[in-house]
Amino acid sequence: MRTFRGSQGMKKGGLSKFVEEAVRRRVLQGTVQDIRARNAGTDPEEIQRIADEAVSEVRAERRTCALKYAPPDGILDEFREIALFHALGAQERAQG
Repeated sequence: MRTFRGSQGMKKGGLSKFVEEAVRRRVLQGTVQDIRARNAGTDPEEIQRIADEAVSEVRAERRTCALKYAPPDGILDEFREIALFHALGAQERAQG
């Protein structure tokens, strides 16, 4: 094992990282196999529809959070300009 680690450029103490990475790979492989077995009889188009729906929901949520927590400059500049022009237009109409 030391020879292998040395040939891969691993330093002393790198064994725990190596083992952790191997375990993560094995867990991922097992998870993928379980999902494939569970969905073996499912229509691929149905799986794609479900995945697309989930991605759309996450994207919508991220956009909402981005707007909620965005700094005053940046993305909100456009909205402030629109609001400013709208307010100026309303003011001009009121002064008539």
